[in-house]
Amino acid sequence: MFKFPNKSFLGLYVKNMDVRKKPAPKFFNSSHHRIDVGKISEGANFVIETLRSSGYDALLVGGCVRDLILQNVPNDFDVVTNAKPRDIIKIFGRKSRAIGRRFRLVHVRSNNEITEVSTFRKTPRSNKIKKKIHKQFKGDNEFGSIADDVFRRDFTINALYFDIEQKVVIDYVGGFCDLLERKLSCIGKPSERFEEDPMRILRAIRFATTLKLSMKDMNLAEFSRYGCMLDNLSSARLFYELEKLFLRGSATELFSRLVQLNLVQFLFPVLDRNKMESLAYNHSINTIKIALQITDSRVKMGQSATLAFLCAVILWGALKIEIEKLRCEITDESVIFRIATENIISNQIKTIAIPRRVSNIMREIWRIQSAFENPTKRNANRLLQNDRLRAGYNFFVLRSKTENHLIHAVDWWRNFFVLANKMNKLPFPESETYRL
Repeated sequence: MFKFPNKSFLGLYVKNMDVRKKPAPKFFNSSHHRIDVGKISEGANFVIETLRSSGYDALLVGGCVRDLILQNVPNDFDVVTNAKPRDIIKIFGRKSRAIGRRFRLVHVRSNNEITEVSTFRKTPRSNKIKKKIHKQFKGDNEFGSIADDVFRRDFTINALYFDIEQKVVIDYVGGFCDLLERKLSCIGKPSERFEEDPMRILRAIRFATTLKLSMKDMNLAEFSRYGCMLDNLSSARLFYELEKLFLRGSATELFSRLVQLNLVQFLFPVLDRNKMESLAYNHSINTIKIALQITDSRVKMGQSATLAFLCAVILWGALKIEIEKLRCEITDESVIFRIATENIISNQIKTIAIPRRVSNIMREIWRIQSAFENPTKRNANRLLQNDRLRAGYNFFVLRSKTENHLIHAVDWWRNFFVLANKMNKLPFPESETYRL
């Protein structure tokens, strides 16, 4: 059981205070938070119960607590404990795996679910010196208490802890009230917190947009000046954030916001409006927005959506430009395609670490576009055996929404699929979301 400080339920909290002072927490019981504990996953319950039975404290923390208070079902669950990473691994054995360099975390697998477990951290003593020299933390694995840990978090609404056993929300920085009032507040000065971890820039935009929050001590219009900080992010972390930006049902609004703030080129350099002709840029942006609208609809209907498909769409305009450039030097179309795809993907992974399993799907979606553009019965029958037929076809239909010359080919394929379906050869039903 977590040992609460000897404070009343209405204990005081102080926001934006000196991190050296430890505030008294404020506690909210079930009559205030109305959290449905039935929404807490089996994996999170297993991790917390196991840690507690081993003599350690363990609490839910962060986004999952925020979502539970908002009566939503969290996408994932994070647990925080006073057990050190080595102790966590010792407790869970082969079910656990240590990850991260800057923040040492442990992933615990229970059935098909992964729960992220962190240890209470505090501000390293050397951070002030490091900040002056590097302006970027290189390692943050100095452990502390919950009162220390709260000030390592980004926003007040993500600095809430939940004790499953006592069904109590623990709030040190006013995040509970901010959440009810739909406010997004940084813990500390926004500019300093963004400099510490530029990912908070994207997270602030995501939370403000998806949760419909007003910003406190921050102005979304000013975020453009933070763009250069995004260059300091690791490409692996950016890929992980991409899933949260584009596969949670609000991709269209978030992408439009990134374009509006001139931040999208820091994720996808090929979308730098200063390096593209306005016609090509606008065509790419419009096509991407249509794809994201479709993706949002599919997510909301519980249908599948993948980053491979979206990345293929986002980079498609750049790929076509690269192919045209290479045609001035090379005549073999297969060689042109191979070199162009490698150039586009290799340049992109410098910014976002697209895994090979994803880039391989992108390559195949792109490769079979020529077959869709020039349909023959022979090629069509061959494509029926292709594992990426559906993704490639959906991509082709999407292209036809902004490339009118493809509409006749789309009609040809629709007729072909109708016949294939009658003969039980069609490997997939046509998705309603991709009808013209």
